Amino acid sequence: MIRILFQGDSITDMNCRQLLGRPPFPPVQDPPMPGYGDILRRNILGTGYPVIVSGELNLKHPGELLFMNRAMSGARIVDIYANIKADIINLKPDVLSILLGVNDVAHEVTMKNGVDAEKFERVYRQLLAEITEALPDLRIILMEPYVLNGYLTRDHWEEFQAEVRKRAEAVRRIAADRGLVLAETQKEMNRYADQYGSEMVTMDGIHPTCAGSALLAHAWMEGFEKLTGLK
Repeated sequence: MIRILFQGDSITDMNCRQLLGRPPFPPVQDPPMPGYGDILRRNILGTGYPVIVSGELNLKHPGELLFMNRAMSGARIVDIYANIKADIINLKPDVLSILLGVNDVAHEVTMKNGVDAEKFERVYRQLLAEITEALPDLRIILMEPYVLNGYLTRDHWEEFQAEVRKRAEAVRRIAADRGLVLAETQKEMNRYADQYGSEMVTMDGIHPTCAGSALLAHAWMEGFEKLTGLK
């Protein structure tokens, strides 16, 4: 079975951690149905693109894939790095996908507590170096961060656009340097936003709508097919 781990911020989390923390998740009494807790936990992936990916691929490859979502709402690259052991290495995934970058900008805009583009790239590279040292057979998909003009971003749109682009460029450089699969997101999000309006793909310029999550899922699955040959 291929163990697949989603990592990132609220775009990936989409209430997964909240759902995992609610009764009866966890703990769940196995009686009267042994293994019920595990069944529940492996099917709680939030309400975003990970659950779309899981649904599509589990239909096509039943019993072959196990999906986990340990993304953290509000996370910057430094927050994921701080939890590298518990939320990545200890889970021993076979495939890891990461989508980060917008909060490193948003935290600076709103709280002056962001991560500048140079440090973002430096910590991202260190994160991947430590993960691959611990898990040398790990296969990785890097997802390009995106941003659109919406409720949360329009008052500082030029800054958001310029700074998120810098993080996206950093992710593309890292993927190229390490020979990793890159899932491009901004182009498709822009295309649908230009045609139908940004509110059709993001609720606020950052968090995806159902349609936006589907776009992200399609981008992810293209990357997964390149990585594994499965589609």
